[in-house]
Amino acid sequence: MNKKVFISLFLLLLVSISYSQQVLYVSPEGNGTVFTQDKPGNLADLNARIRELKQQQVKHITVFLKGGEYLLNEPVKIENDVSANKTDTLIISGIKGEKAILSGGKKVEKWEKSGNGIFKAKLPQGTDFRQLYVNGKMAVRARTPNREDETDFGPYFRVQRFDQENKTILIRPEEIKEWKNLHQVEMVMNQHWYQNRVRIESFKKVGDTVIVTARQPERELHFQANHSGLMRNDKPYYFENAFEFLDQEGEWYLNQNENTLYYKPRVGEDIQKINVIYPVADKLVEIKGQPDKPIQNVSLRNIEITYNNWTVPSRDGIIASQAVQARGYSE
Repeated sequence: MNKKVFISLFLLLLVSISYSQQVLYVSPEGNGTVFTQDKPGNLADLNARIRELKQQQVKHITVFLKGGEYLLNEPVKIENDVSANKTDTLIISGIKGEKAILSGGKKVEKWEKSGNGIFKAKLPQGTDFRQLYVNGKMAVRARTPNREDETDFGPYFRVQRFDQENKTILIRPEEIKEWKNLHQVEMVMNQHWYQNRVRIESFKKVGDTVIVTARQPERELHFQANHSGLMRNDKPYYFENAFEFLDQEGEWYLNQNENTLYYKPRVGEDIQKINVIYPVADKLVEIKGQPDKPIQNVSLRNIEITYNNWTVPSRDGIIASQAVQARGYSE
């Protein structure tokens, strides 16, 4: 082959390869449109840039996330107009040696005293969450009896028995009271391989026993999940999520009616200096294809995902087996 022809073909091949693959850069503060290392873009504009490249027949795209915390109100979405080709690839990766964090959390600001060593903070209307993180560690949602053993998370109350015919739970009278927001209180039962969380509909005292009726749908689901060992007497349980339970350092309570968070700091914690984070985003990454056009060849690498929200048990309770596999729920 003529040497000039060979060189021309080689250069043509390089050009073809360069146009079939593209590297993009994103940073938490990025606002550029070219997505280069010097002028990175942001996550909100990433899909639009990828679509442009797809229209230009770019087949292989690598997105590098520069180190830092990406605060998300909505998830990073990967849909079939971004990656749904058997031969194309999409890689989203943190840069080696840097720490890229996708965060669905928000910091609590402006604490004020509430009395008895408790502090409170006003939150946006409609805020709902089930986890609170203080200096990176998950705090204890207010409960009774207080959690004192970090091995088994006890101590616990003990169920007297389960009335399967009437679908009620029998406990001792001294273990329950007419707490202010009773319908938001959760009875958390550790039953064999299950942990069940049922909200309280009502209770009544009959002799030396209190009969507890759970709210629906968890009441029905709880008694459907009956097998050997699950409904035995003396199962451990505790109550969670009432202001009246907020009596131990490191506990917190969210009053949704007042959009107010309460926290009782631990010894040595300065409320104005500690980092308190609550989750606001349910999903941080959403990969969504279609039956006739599934998502293919997508890789996520070297990315830390943290502080995502999950509020289904607050709405419906939860009857869960191993790995929190919920029974009877659609999500």
